Amino acid sequence: TALPPRFTKEATRLMQGGKIKGVSGRSGANRSVRPRFLLDPHTYLPSLLLPSADALEGGDTAVWRVAFGDNEPLQVSAPTLWPGEPSPERLLPLPKPVRQATVDFNDPSYSTKTIDFIDGGNPMLFFDETGAMLSRGIDLPSGNIWVLVPGAATELDSDVDLHITTTVQLPTGWDGWSLSLIDI
Repeated sequence: TALPPRFTKEATRLMQGGKIKGVSGRSGANRSVRPRFLLDPHTYLPSLLLPSADALEGGDTAVWRVAFGDNEPLQVSAPTLWPGEPSPERLLPLPKPVRQATVDFNDPSYSTKTIDFIDGGNPMLFFDETGAMLSRGIDLPSGNIWVLVPGAATELDSDVDLHITTTVQLPTGWDGWSLSLIDI
C-alpha cells in the first residue's frame, strides 16, 4: 500500500528542494516493459500482469486502461510507494476466457498494445510450473506443465503419455474449461 499523503507530499518537497535524493531498490533493467498473460502461481487463475512503470512526470500514480475483448476498459491504478520510485506491478485475474487484451498507459511514450491470449482455432494454452505462458508452436518441455483447455485434460490427444498430477477448479466464468498440471 502507498504511504499517507502527508509523507509523500513532504518527501516530494524535500526531493524537489534537493534535500533528499530518491533511491530505487529496483533496477529498471530487471522490470518487464510489456504486459503479459500468465498463470498466477498462488491462485492458479489465468491473469494479466501489468508491469512496474518508471516514475512519471505528471504524478506518482501509474494508470493502466485494460479492455478484455470488446468489454468496456477497466482503469487500474498503481500508486508508487515513494516519490520517484517505479509503480508496483499489478496482476488482473481474468474473469472469463478472452481472446485478447488491449492495454494503454498514461504515458505519452507508451503505445497501445494488443496482447493475444486464446486462439479460437487452437484454444489450448500451456504454462510452466512458475506460471509463465509457453510459446505456441514449440515443443513442450518434459516434466510438469500446466494445461488450460476447454473440456477436460483427459480428452487431449497426444503422442506421449500424459500423467495428470493435479486438476484445479476454475471460478465461475471459466465454466467448461479445465486447468491441470500434467507430467510429460
